[in-house]
Amino acid sequence: MRQTTTDTPENLIHITMFGEFSIRVGDKQIKDTVARTHQLWHLIEYLIAYRNKSISQEELIEILWPEGDIDNPANALKNLVYRVRTTLHSHGLPHAKEMIVYSRGAYRWNNSLPCTVDTEEFDKILAQAESEELTSAQHVRRLMEAVELYKGDFLPGAKFESWVVPIASNYRSQYFKCVYKVL
Repeated sequence: MRQTTTDTPENLIHITMFGEFSIRVGDKQIKDTVARTHQLWHLIEYLIAYRNKSISQEELIEILWPEGDIDNPANALKNLVYRVRTTLHSHGLPHAKEMIVYSRGAYRWNNSLPCTVDTEEFDKILAQAESEELTSAQHVRRLMEAVELYKGDFLPGAKFESWVVPIASNYRSQYFKCVYKVL
């Protein structure tokens, strides 16, 4: 997470991907159950899951319309990005129009905004738990933190998407390994 001078608890973007997909800033929250269009959520979920890289229009089009059953995919993608921004803004989320950025033919999540993602926290906790410097009790405590953070499968609303399946399977496996180690 990048820190800026404007980072305050009320500006911090909290993203949940375990058990549900939601974005919360302060007391404003939006969940993937709000809008009925799956592609809107799949776009933002994909951009967040791969938030440390820029994703080409072609890759996003392939992910969002794998059957290729769209007449003008580049325009459809632009419209979808606009709808994501509008939906987030209409639910009162600060920075809604800045969350997705476009540059040189690629889209990405705006990592200059202060953000926490539960999956990234889970990964960080597991890495810390593997430190050889931890006592047995500290190791178990870190594993318990990871277990508590895992609220359910990764992006359950998109569980049949081809890109979600391996990630969800990996996190589920890591979760059960944590539980086993704690027991």
